Amino acid sequence: ALVFEDKRLSFAQVWRRATALTHGLSKLGIEFQQSVAVLEDNNIAAVDAFVGLGLGGFVRVPLYARNASAGHESMLAQAECRVLLVGPEHVHEVAGLQDTLPMLEHIIVTDAGYEQWLKEQSLDGQSLADPLTEIAPSDLFAIRFTGGTTGLPKGVPTTHRQFLSQVRDWFYAFPPPISNDAVLHAAPITHASGSLFLPLWGAGGTNVLIKQFDPGDVLRLIEQEQVSYTFLPPTALNALTRHADVKTRDTSSLKVLMTAAAPITEDTTLRARQCFG
Repeated sequence: ALVFEDKRLSFAQVWRRATALTHGLSKLGIEFQQSVAVLEDNNIAAVDAFVGLGLGGFVRVPLYARNASAGHESMLAQAECRVLLVGPEHVHEVAGLQDTLPMLEHIIVTDAGYEQWLKEQSLDGQSLADPLTEIAPSDLFAIRFTGGTTGLPKGVPTTHRQFLSQVRDWFYAFPPPISNDAVLHAAPITHASGSLFLPLWGAGGTNVLIKQFDPGDVLRLIEQEQVSYTFLPPTALNALTRHADVKTRDTSSLKVLMTAAAPITEDTTLRARQCFG
């Protein structure tokens, strides 16, 4: 199901971790449809949140990595988050926020202590009962923030129905994924690239994650993992087409290379087509 750095997790392993997160949050007193913020780069903990928060009926609130503390504070306050899951490399960005946000009861740093906490949710060390949360299509799946043109970012609530419709609509024009396909996430799954997560998950394919974009790593993994789908913003796509390995790596497995999120130049578009077809 998942490839990240030197780790390869099966669907059962990803599901077990997501279930453990759901149980752990419930034991902390977090209730159905309450908000849980996530401040992560691409990693296994980000997948725990993507799958587990939806599974438990919690509302996922992705924060923007390396935002100013004031931006994080505004988003956490607007979404009334009770929990923040934060990667160790981003802890300094949220220092002191519990003092100014009374509703933020728990900051969980996804380090070795988090791994131990997940293990403690299992009674026998191997399995946990599925939460079996009853979720209606109209229940909230996430609150995403947009900066707009003025003022602080504003929260946009998204229901389960809306998110699934978005995922479906993105794939209308694409070759449908099959079980031996892989998607490469070189951009954060907390944002646009996350719309490619569920189609591959649902088809029994593989989600391959890179913590930070690196054009050499992207080209290597496309060849190594036989990647079929990927999303890159135009700046990343531009860097990819100019990398020395683009002429030597085998990228013939690609079915779809999606770009969005910013304007793209004609030059980048044409070079990408020349490189990848």
